[in-house]
Amino acid sequence: MLILQIITGALTFIYSIFILYLTIGALRTKTSKYKNSFKVSLIIPFRNEQKNLERCLLSILNQSYESNLIEIILIDDHSTDSSDLIAQKFDKYKNVKYLSLNNVLPHVSGKKAAIEYGIKNSTGEIIVTTDADCWHDKYWIENLISSFDSDTGFVAGPVIYANQKNIFQKLQTLEFGSLVAIGSAMINNKNPLIANGATCAYRRELFYDVNGFQDNSALVSGDEEFLMQKIHFQTKKIVKFCYLEDSLTYTDACVSLSDFLNQRMRWVSKVRYYRNKLMLLPLSLIYLFYFSLGVLFICSLFSISVLKIFLAVFFTKMILDFIFLSVSFRYLTLQKYLSYIPIAELLHIPFIIIIPALGYLKKFVWKGRTFAR
Repeated sequence: MLILQIITGALTFIYSIFILYLTIGALRTKTSKYKNSFKVSLIIPFRNEQKNLERCLLSILNQSYESNLIEIILIDDHSTDSSDLIAQKFDKYKNVKYLSLNNVLPHVSGKKAAIEYGIKNSTGEIIVTTDADCWHDKYWIENLISSFDSDTGFVAGPVIYANQKNIFQKLQTLEFGSLVAIGSAMINNKNPLIANGATCAYRRELFYDVNGFQDNSALVSGDEEFLMQKIHFQTKKIVKFCYLEDSLTYTDACVSLSDFLNQRMRWVSKVRYYRNKLMLLPLSLIYLFYFSLGVLFICSLFSISVLKIFLAVFFTKMILDFIFLSVSFRYLTLQKYLSYIPIAELLHIPFIIIIPALGYLKKFVWKGRTFAR
């Protein structure tokens, strides 16, 4: 019992320090805006997105940024539905270019290959990427570009779930929002770790300076995160997070538990390849913290004294998480989802314990393709 108390106490202390570190980062929000007129190449890779592609493109065509400074490049990654017909319909716009890996690289597939091919055929100084299942605030591109000063190399932006129809999707919104909050806080602390390819921008020249996706092209996920980390570690340019108003990108939460688990397994499968190896230690310790919570919960079923320890640690964690997310969710406009924290905290313990293991051991499905870790 004493050993369990010591281990749990130490891991709780480490977790508390980490959340404090994130909260400090969340308080370092900056909204500097620079007047820029960069030529922008918006890269949109897609595969089997017939239900979403038109919605995405309509929000792009409605952007406030000057249309003559935006080229929209659509890259079809071997779609098997009618996505290509939708893309070709928008190809009539003079600033829209439709490309297909089917025609030029029939034996090459994947999101990274599509992005690389799009960049190869681009002319903009700034590359902006998004996903075909997303839509955007009117000032999204303008605000991403306005975040660049001469020292900036990469700008990440906020993504949130919209159109939640049930408590499962609302809990996803809370969980996904927490990932965005962690990513922005880490960037503010000058230790960029995670970002989302649905909304990021970077200098075209830097993509080639750090050899693009060359050393992680075999990985199915993490294109934006690995590139962000390479720019941070290999160049003198800085990484920023865009906090300007009306900069949100929206996407839909997963409909089924199977889709949700496959998505999270895909995301976690890339963690071992992060360039910032120093972060692997605290991340491992945080995983052990969650594991210890799981052990405490099971043991608490048989011991009142262990139950008291579990409740003390659990409520300490919940209070810390609430403080951090209360600060972070202001710019994400997700404050109303804070009320779901109690139930999310309970579900998060087995989730954090199980998903990393599945991500390393189990195959997952994405866009009709099956991938091993």
